[in-house]
This record gives sequence, structure tokens and C-alpha cells, in this order.
Amino acid sequence: MASKEEMPEPRRWKFHRLAGHMVWCLAGILLTLAWCWSLLVLWFFPQWHSGAQITTSLLWVFLSLIGLLRVNRKTYSCAILLGVTVTTIVWSSVFPSNYRQWTDDQVRMPLANFEGNLVTVENVRHATYRTVDDCDVQWETRQFDLNVLESMDFVVERFGLRRGPVHTFLTFGFADGEYIEKGESFSPLHGLFKHYELMYVVGDERDLIDLRANIRKNSVWVFPIRAKKQKVRQIFLAMLERANRLRQDPEFYHTLTSTCFSNIVRHVNELNIHPIPYTYHVLLPGYSDDLVYNRGGMDFEGTFDDARARFRINGRSEFTDDGRVWSG
Repeated sequence: MASKEEMPEPRRWKFHRLAGHMVWCLAGILLTLAWCWSLLVLWFFPQWHSGAQITTSLLWVFLSLIGLLRVNRKTYSCAILLGVTVTTIVWSSVFPSNYRQWTDDQVRMPLANFEGNLVTVENVRHATYRTVDDCDVQWETRQFDLNVLESMDFVVERFGLRRGPVHTFLTFGFADGEYIEKGESFSPLHGLFKHYELMYVVGDERDLIDLRANIRKNSVWVFPIRAKKQKVRQIFLAMLERANRLRQDPEFYHTLTSTCFSNIVRHVNELNIHPIPYTYHVLLPGYSDDLVYNRGGMDFEGTFDDARARFRINGRSEFTDDGRVWSG
């Protein structure tokens, strides 16, 4: 007869032990992810200078390593959880604000006033650039007649040779020759960590197109959008209304959820204008022109390659006092 020590372990106890190990492994993975997130928050914390960011990040790594080597698993887990909680609380105390030190060409936010078919927009930007950092900025009040709003274009500015990093915005054309552009300020990696407020910029093409195509020397495409005039009018008004709301309730730009293109997608989908699915094209706006073309939103009958060749405006975007000079 087998002794008590030699008897096999009941199957249910094996299952419970395996389940316990799985729970600890899952908890460890989640805690590790939380620790990594807290480290990134400290490294990119928006209201600290670089010295404070580096110091707190290295201190957090040092204390975590010491704890890993010196204390037991439960105590260490509780300490890490406490550190993540404190970081989360501090992070949650950072709110967006429209009152910061802005550059001269970002210092004012647009304000739209609606009266029937007339829209009066204050703080329309009209800047003349000599270099990227040297410009004369004028802020104007302009009135637009919705009855003569005729067209909408989708503008793509590519940074460098790769298709990933781009800036996108919309431009609206009126029968009286007036053109107005609306979009949000582009932000890099720091946009993941509350470094930038979302801002709608309203300006004329002599400002925003000239800056990108002729001053920055980036590749720029202006794609005509296929949409009924009523839909163009609705998206024009929707973007101005959101610009007004951002004056009262500022929001943070976010590289994954609130970018130049994702906000355009939001307006388009709200108005059911060529509804756009939330795919990698939205997360990687360098492929946004593919998406617009494949969804039938581009007012062009040729191939996509033909569209990219035809609507690239570099070399055809010199401006005169009469407005823009490029052929569509």
C-alpha cells in the first residue's frame, strides 16, 4: 500500500495550481505593461523640462530594479502598482489649455459667426513666409457666402520620401474666387503624451499651400473631392462649428485617436459623405489618399497613379496677387 507521501496529487489541485500560475503570469504581464506606460509618461511628461523628465525616468528605473532584487514578489508588485497609481493621478491632472506660449502663426484661434447664408470668420490667417521660421502674419476677418460655395479639395503634404508621415487638411472653393483652408496642426511622437492642443487653423491658400509647397519644399497634392454642394456646405459648417467649440473646450491632439486626418474622417462620417472605415489608413495618414480614391471620394476617373501625377502641385503653385495659379 502506497504511503501518504507517495499518493498522486488530486487532479483538481493540479488544475488550481495551474490556474494560479496563469493568473500570476497575466498579472505580471499587465503590471509590466503598466510600468512601461508609467515610464513613458515620466519620460515625455508635457509640463516638465527635459532634465526633470530624464531624472524622474531614471529614478523610476533604478528603484524598480532595486525592488526587484531586494524584496519579495508580493511587496514588489504592490510597490510598482503604487508607483503606477501615483503616475496616473499626476498624469490625469494635466488638462488642455488654449493659453500657452504659441508661435506667431498659431497664436489666434478662428471664430465663426453664422447669419443665414453668410458666415463671418475672425482670425483667418494670412501669412507671408520668407523662410519656415521667418514670416509676416496677418489676421483678417472674412465673410463667406454659402450660396457660392462650390468645391472641396483634400490636401496631402508628405514629409520626406516615406508615405507614413504626412499632414492632411481640406480646402474649400467659392465661385467668387475665394479659397479657404481648414485643418489641424500636425504633431510628431510627443502627440501621444499631451504635448499639443488640437487646433483648427483657418487660412487662405497663399498662406498654407505656399508654406508647404514652396517654403518647406514638401510634396503636396490637392485632390478634388466628389460631393454634392449641400454636403460640401455641411462639412464646411461642421468644421467651423468644431473650431468654435475648441475655443471654449480645448482638446489634446493625439497621434492615434485625434489627428489631422482622423478628424476629417470624423466630420465625413457624421455627415455620411463617402463613409470611411477606421482602418490602418486612418492611423497612417500617408495612405489616406489611397483610401479617399478607393472609397470613390476623389473626383477623378483615371487610375490612382494618374491622380497622384496630375494633382501634385509642386512647380505649379506659384502665387500672384490674383490668387493661386495651378491647373487642376
